[in-house]
Amino acid sequence: MNSPQLISVLDSSIAAYNIGNRIIMEAVLEHLTEIFPYDFIISLPMEDIKRNARRYAELSAITFVGGTNVLNCDIYHYRQWDLDFHNIIRLKRFVLMGTGWWKYENQAITRYTQWAFNRILSHDYIHSVRDSYTQNRLNEIGIKSINTGCPTLWRITPEIVSDINNKTKAKEVIVTITDYDKNYKRDQLLIDSCCRCYDKVYVFIQGTGDYDYINSIGTWENIEYIPPQIHKYDALLERKKVDYIGTRLHAGIRALQKGIRSYIISIDNRSKEMARDFGLPTLETEKLNDLDKIIESPYHITLNIPYDNIKKWKSQFLKK
Repeated sequence: MNSPQLISVLDSSIAAYNIGNRIIMEAVLEHLTEIFPYDFIISLPMEDIKRNARRYAELSAITFVGGTNVLNCDIYHYRQWDLDFHNIIRLKRFVLMGTGWWKYENQAITRYTQWAFNRILSHDYIHSVRDSYTQNRLNEIGIKSINTGCPTLWRITPEIVSDINNKTKAKEVIVTITDYDKNYKRDQLLIDSCCRCYDKVYVFIQGTGDYDYINSIGTWENIEYIPPQIHKYDALLERKKVDYIGTRLHAGIRALQKGIRSYIISIDNRSKEMARDFGLPTLETEKLNDLDKIIESPYHITLNIPYDNIKKWKSQFLKK
């Protein structure tokens, strides 16, 4: 065993209001522990890189950016991680790990953003990105990347997929809605269909505003809330007696990890791009008028997880 090195990871679940970030970071840390089994792995806040966090990042052999949608075309005016000018000057050797683009942007990447990304991101390693759209945007500014999908997908094996019940629906369903993307018509269609088609409907509260939002839509008799704690969500999934239908991407991926029949309602570029690249089971909003029929129909899923790309990305660290 050689002297342990320090590996840092920007952790989007620190001081976060969205449990989806915890699902992502659980996968990120699991894989980093596998890649660096003898090293110190330190989690740093993504949105507040101040003195202590900056010191750890500067001391680290590598700092990973853990798998969330923090890239965009104009970080001067909008940024989801703490890339102020001082940090851009001080920090380096950052490596993307399943990271994605904020949203579809019909604009060129600004010169300031190009300079910042090329300065802070490592040029010694190939970066791992969430989807083809992100890969193409980074290609525009000369940053090498490989499309691995989100780390939450990396351990969904063909065996897990083949174990999913594809013939009949379950008697119960877990539903999610999204507090920061309110659409009353869409979400009422979702909940009404699930209440008609299932004996029991659970609602998993993933964001801090989800509970108030769903209660502003309407009231339903056969709904039970799952508290915003991952272990309680997992416990229900592991019973293998539920389906999942909802707008929360990573709650849906978590269900797939557990071998649960899942439909992720596509409300942003993340689910659209991963459906296109990897066969993620998504439903466009306009299909919700037929949701009863979809629920009652056999389930079809063919995931194309890029295992070779994942292995290739991991192997570059094992060689160093």
